[in-house]
Amino acid sequence: MLKEIQNTGRMPDVVSYNTVIKGFCRKGLMQEAIRVLLEITTKGIQPSIVTYNTFLSSNVGMELFGEANEVIIFMIEQNCRPCELTYKIVVDGYCKAGKYQEAMDFVSKIKDINISFLMINL
Repeated sequence: MLKEIQNTGRMPDVVSYNTVIKGFCRKGLMQEAIRVLLEITTKGIQPSIVTYNTFLSSNVGMELFGEANEVIIFMIEQNCRPCELTYKIVVDGYCKAGKYQEAMDFVSKIKDINISFLMINL
């Protein structure tokens, strides 16, 4: 899809890249999705909250909660503030996996996550 866009003389935008990332994530091809994320950044395109939430959804869907936490840390480092949907994705993932205590622990850390974003971006 991205090559088809490029063949028309246009440059893919973040929406185009998000679509490709979502396709890879839905198939469980996380390494390919990460490759596309790296391609975005090397081309100077800023990933959006949708980009990161797509990775989060896929990770929690596969019960990869450590990786989900890494995505949140990375997005904060990239100056992308987590939103309510970001937190909902993670909490829902924990609950669907029957990890209720982890969901409660995560909810209690949301304030700290927001503070870390503010501290990094001062």
